[in-house]
Amino acid sequence: MNGDAKIDLLAKALVQAQSELRGVGFDSTNPFFKSKYASLGAVIETVKPVLFKYGLAVTQLVIAENGYAGIETILLHESGQWLATRAMLPVDMKNVAQESGKIITYLRRYALSAILGVYSEEDNDGATIQKQEQQPLNAKITPSEGIVEPVSGMTLEEAGNELSHDGTPYREISDEQLGKKLIGIRKKLNMPDLPSEERATYQRKEDAILALRFYRGQK
Repeated sequence: MNGDAKIDLLAKALVQAQSELRGVGFDSTNPFFKSKYASLGAVIETVKPVLFKYGLAVTQLVIAENGYAGIETILLHESGQWLATRAMLPVDMKNVAQESGKIITYLRRYALSAILGVYSEEDNDGATIQKQEQQPLNAKITPSEGIVEPVSGMTLEEAGNELSHDGTPYREISDEQLGKKLIGIRKKLNMPDLPSEERATYQRKEDAILALRFYRGQK
């Protein structure tokens, strides 16, 4: 993360803004699986009025280098103070334009939520998210257990196309093997010194496994 050496005014404004920011309600539905998720637009519309109230703004710039695509998210204060963070993911070179677009949209939503400390929730309550977090790592998640959507909002195609370290698409990997991979991924994510680009990669892989297991539970 980069930024000004002094961010006292920005920090004060962010604290005030966070005291008013609420959870982002699900506004979009996957037409194939009837699952709900919060779109990038929903996140922006939720945070924008509160940011403006306290002299804050966020801009996100597209970046690309060495086969990676991503975004740089910059949190600005009217005083000129700022903070910035970058996140990138590898691009499938077989379909550069389409895959880059998916990555950029995905990272914009997550990076915006992360830098502001906001989250997505169901319109009624957060019980289903809490229930999902209590699932064993190798458990099969099904709608009957209260999960109504993959938290990441990933589609079945996106989750299934995620690649393992050996190049195998996740859609070709069994639930048992995905559970083992999830354990290793979460160990990586718990490393405090994990570089931001690697963290974004492992976060996407975790989201893909959870989403894929959810969709398989609907069959």
